[in-house]
Amino acid sequence: MIRVDVNGVMMAKCNFCEKLLNATKGISSLRKHVLKCLDDHQEATNSTNTSFDPNVGKSKVAKMIIMHELPLRFVEYTGFQEMMGYCQPRFESMSRNTLKSDIFKLYNMKRDKTLKLLDSIESKVAITTDMWTFSTKIGYMVVTMHFIDKSWCCIVKSCVLYMC
Repeated sequence: MIRVDVNGVMMAKCNFCEKLLNATKGISSLRKHVLKCLDDHQEATNSTNTSFDPNVGKSKVAKMIIMHELPLRFVEYTGFQEMMGYCQPRFESMSRNTLKSDIFKLYNMKRDKTLKLLDSIESKVAITTDMWTFSTKIGYMVVTMHFIDKSWCCIVKSCVLYMC
């Protein structure tokens, strides 16, 4: 809630439903409204999110683990499992072995897509690499592929790799 002045009278305005409430007699009525409004807001959110696909959810978690270089056991942390259970009750908890399997599936899909792209290229391909180290002593390497497609457009595909 935020405080607002309406014609010289202090009122409270709900951040969710924007309803104006009398704020001069105490806070018990405001507290009741907040609890009811949050429940209504939560029910509306849960009822509109019916298109959850568990496989897409698992894939998103695997991408998050890769992107942020999190340990595989992250999915077994109690805090992560509680948060996912709250955000999406239909999300099935997973073990680090399941996550590892999902990461390999993502890798194989990306590899197959790259190989299919390479097979479709009729021109020559130039592949270059560059390596650098950040001030944090973490090494990176980028692999870049240049080629000309059938429409005579120059295509550039890059991939940044983390070096141990």
